[in-house]
Amino acid sequence: MNKTITDLNSLYNDSEEVDKSVYAEMRTNVLLVAGDHYAKKSVDFTTRNRESGREEPNKIRLTQNHIQRLSKIYVNAITSLAPGVTMEPANKKELQDQKAADLHKSVWENIKKNHKIRGKIFDWASDYVNIGEVAVKIFWDWQKGTFKGYEQKQKVNEETGELEIDPMTGQPVMEEDKTKPVWSGDLVFERVFGFNLFRPKISQAMEDSDWIGIRKMASIKDLQAIFAEDEKKLEFIKADGAMTYLVFDAHRGNYETSKDQIMLREFYFRPCANYPNGYFYITTQSGILWEGELPFGIFPIAWCGFEQLPTTPRAQSPIRVWKPFQVEINRVVSKMAEHQITLGDDKIVVSNNAKISSAGTVPGMRAYSVSGTQPPVVVAGRTGDQYLPYKTDTVRDMYQAAMVAEILEEKIAAQVDPYAMLLQSARWKAKFSMYSEKFEGFLREVAEISLELTRRFVREDELIPMIGRSEMVNVAEFKNSTPLKYQITIEPQSDDLETRMGKQLTLNHIIQFAGQNLDKEDLGKLFRQLPYLNNEELMSDLTLNYDIANNTILALERGEMPEVNQTVEATYMLKRLAKRMGEPDFPFLPPQVQQAYQGIKAQYEQTQAQQQLAIQRAQQGFIPTDGYLVTTQVYAPDPKNPAVTRPLKLPYSSILWLAKNLEAQGASQQMLEGMQTGERADLAQMVAQMGGGQPPAGPVSPVPSPGTGTQPMMFTNFGQPNPIQP
Repeated sequence: MNKTITDLNSLYNDSEEVDKSVYAEMRTNVLLVAGDHYAKKSVDFTTRNRESGREEPNKIRLTQNHIQRLSKIYVNAITSLAPGVTMEPANKKELQDQKAADLHKSVWENIKKNHKIRGKIFDWASDYVNIGEVAVKIFWDWQKGTFKGYEQKQKVNEETGELEIDPMTGQPVMEEDKTKPVWSGDLVFERVFGFNLFRPKISQAMEDSDWIGIRKMASIKDLQAIFAEDEKKLEFIKADGAMTYLVFDAHRGNYETSKDQIMLREFYFRPCANYPNGYFYITTQSGILWEGELPFGIFPIAWCGFEQLPTTPRAQSPIRVWKPFQVEINRVVSKMAEHQITLGDDKIVVSNNAKISSAGTVPGMRAYSVSGTQPPVVVAGRTGDQYLPYKTDTVRDMYQAAMVAEILEEKIAAQVDPYAMLLQSARWKAKFSMYSEKFEGFLREVAEISLELTRRFVREDELIPMIGRSEMVNVAEFKNSTPLKYQITIEPQSDDLETRMGKQLTLNHIIQFAGQNLDKEDLGKLFRQLPYLNNEELMSDLTLNYDIANNTILALERGEMPEVNQTVEATYMLKRLAKRMGEPDFPFLPPQVQQAYQGIKAQYEQTQAQQQLAIQRAQQGFIPTDGYLVTTQVYAPDPKNPAVTRPLKLPYSSILWLAKNLEAQGASQQMLEGMQTGERADLAQMVAQMGGGQPPAGPVSPVPSPGTGTQPMMFTNFGQPNPIQP
C-alpha cells in the first residue's frame, strides 16, 4: 500500500517530536568534543548592559577539554580491535563456498582500496563514540566510476535536418551524444549523522524498525534543474523553497539560516508483507519527488549504537557519563583563574599617614622608604591553589569512570615468550570487547551491503580487474552466488600484530611437524595463509595443480564440460576427482553433472596412461644386477620345485632401478598406496590397451601367466651382468 505525502509528513512529525531531546544531546556532544562548552550569549549581555545603563562584569569561563582526549582514546581503542572484516566460507568443506569466499574477499579488498574504507572507519568510529550512533547509506550511483564514453544517437544532416542513412548498409548513421555521458557506476558511502536520522515512533529497536528515515539539505537550483520538465514536482520545490531552515553548523557551534536550500526527507522501508522488495520515498514537505522499490530488495542503511537504553531504539554516547565531570572541571578552573585575576598580585598594607617612595636602586635590588611608625605588611597574592586538590580528584574520577586505566593498560607483557604475549593481548581485548564487537557488527553489515550491490550491478568485464585475470573463468561463480547469509559468513578480522603473530606461530608448528609428509600442493596452500609471506607469485608453482583442479571442479558443478589441461599432473587431478566423486552429496547432483565427472575422469586416466607409456618407451634399457641381495616379501615358485614358493631375492641396484622408474612414471609408492584397488586396475588396463596388448617395457613379471608359456624369472649369476631384454 503506497503512502501519500500526508502519511509521510505525519510519520516524520511523530519521529521528530519523540526524539527531540536525543537530537539536542547529540548536537551538544559534537560541540563538547570540539571544545565549545559554553553557549554564546555575548549579544544578550551587550543588550542588557545597554538597556540597563550600567556595565556588568562578564564571568570568566575557561575550559580544560578532557572530553576530546577521552574521545580519541576510545576511538583508537575501537579501531585497533575492529579494523575490518574478512570473508570465510559458510561451509569450509564445500569447494563452491571456498571459491565464493575467495572471490568476494578479492572484490572487498578492491572496494576498500578504491573507496578508502580505512579512513572511513575512523570517521565512523568517531560518530560511534561522540554522537552515540553511527550510520551510513550505501547505494549504487550510475553517475560515478569510470567514464566510458557517450551514448549513441542517430546523426542528423545539418543542411536538410533529416536523419542520415548509410547508403551501403541502409542502417542509420550513429554519433556520440555529448550531452549524455556514460559511466561505469560505483558504490557511494553516504555518512549519516545520528541527529539526521529518524525512525518510527513506536519502534523498540532500530534493527527491527519497519523503516528508517534520513533528512538532509539539498540545493534548490539543482533540484529545479532535475525536474525542469515536470511542472508538478517543480511546485513541490517552490512551495517548500520559500521557507527558511535552521541548519546546525558544528564548525561555528550554532545554527545558520538557509534560504537557498531545501530539506529532503528520505524514507526507506524494509522488505515486508506490504513491500516484498522494500520501498523508498524521497520527499519535500509538499510532495513526493521519487519513489519505488529498493533495488533487488537491498536495504541501504547500516546502523549501530554505542550504549542502547531500554524502551528506546536510540543510543547514547559515553559523553553523557563524562559531561558532569567536565562541567565541574570547567567551573573549578574558571574559579582558579578568577582568584588569580582578583587576588593574584601581592599587596602592601600601610598605615593611614604612611607614604611609600623609592629609595634608589642597585643592581639586582630595589629599595623603598616608608614614613610612619607602623611597618608595611605584605599580603601575598592567591593562585587558586586551594581548589587544585579538588580539581585533581575530579579529573581522576572522570578518567576512572571512563575506564581509561583499563583501556591504556599495557597490552604486551614484559616477557619475551610469544605465547605469553598473545595471552596477555587476549585478556586486554576482552576488557573492551563490549563496544568493539558491536562496531565489528556494523562493519560486517557495511561489507554485506557493499558486496551484494557490487554483485548485482557491476558488469563482468569490470569484475576481472577486481578478482584478477587468473580467476576470469570463475566470474560466474561470483555473479551467481547465493545470498551471502547462506553461502558466506563475514567474520571480524583484526590486523594487529598479535593476531598475525598467533597465526604465524600456528602455521609454523604445522609446517615443522607435518611439512615433510605433505605434497607440494598442500604446502603451497599453507604458504598462502602465512600473514608475512602472502605472495602469489612465490606460491604459484606450488599451487598450480591446486588452482587448475579447483577451476575444473567448479566448471563441472556449473554443468560445463572443461577441456583436459595438459599442464596439470594427471595423478593429482584424478585424486581430486576421486575425492569429489566419493563425497556424500555427489549422488544427489544432476545426472548430467555426474556424467561430466565420469567423462573428465576417463580423459585424465587416458592422459595418465599415455604419459606413463611414453616414459616407459623412452626409458627402455638394461636392468642393473649388481649389489647385494635383498630378501623381499614377494613369494614365487621355486625353479627346482614349482609346487613350492620361496621369497624372492633381488639385487639392491635392481630395486633402486625399479623405484626410480616408477617415480619417473608418476607412479611413486606413496601414490600407489593412496590409490584404490579399482583405480590401479583401471590404470593398468589402460596402459596395456595402449601398448597393443603387450606388457609394458620393464622387468618381467616373476609370476607365470596361465596359458602363455612364460617361464618364471631365474635368479642366477648375480655377480655378472645379465641384462633382461624387454
